[in-house]
Amino acid sequence: MRVGIDYTAAVRQGGGIGRYTRNLVQALAALDGENEYVLLSAGGWGKGGSAGAWPPNFRTRSIPLSDRWLNILWQRLRLPLRVQLVSGRLDVYHSPDFVLPPVGRTPTVLT
Repeated sequence: MRVGIDYTAAVRQGGGIGRYTRNLVQALAALDGENEYVLLSAGGWGKGGSAGAWPPNFRTRSIPLSDRWLNILWQRLRLPLRVQLVSGRLDVYHSPDFVLPPVGRTPTVLT
């Protein structure tokens, strides 16, 4: 299974949703070597480049727009720019930060 996770809050925030997302992904990395994970970060990965070393079943992708601009495009203008343009095919997409981007018919989890 190929799982996409919005990792933007983990890159930008020290606590709250950022901490939750980092801990969730670290637990998945420690427990699951079978499924493939694609971590997406709006606006890049900051000074860390790709946010550190990940197991071989983890990939990082940068969305070349800030999370603010993505929210405007997706929620206000309702542009159907699917997250799969950056992530590739996904079997499920998880957004831990209140907003689901357009994903077509891909099943989603919103926390």
